[in-house]
Amino acid sequence: MNRLIAFVVILGCLHLASCSKDKKESELPASIQAHIDNNKSCFCLPYIDLLTWKGREIYLLAQKGPTCNWTPVYYNRKGEEVRMSSGYTVDQFLAEAQLVKHIWSCEP
Repeated sequence: MNRLIAFVVILGCLHLASCSKDKKESELPASIQAHIDNNKSCFCLPYIDLLTWKGREIYLLAQKGPTCNWTPVYYNRKGEEVRMSSGYTVDQFLAEAQLVKHIWSCEP
């Protein structure tokens, strides 16, 4: 009987630990979440990806629209905007970065 109780307690602890880990991983910085929540238009098909670049986690806000004139916006893990050096292109960034996961894309 004691083994059964210990098993149930351990199983419950593991479940709680896994739930809190999932919640932490799904939390986005406030500025990223605000952009998603406030997006009213899917014009130019905006999206947000999380990538690793030079040992840092970077959120990339970009657009897929082939005829759209847009500028990428980069955010650090805290949701603060990261400025790239003048002349640094999104193509250079994508060549140097690795995709961690797709965060969001606007679906019309």
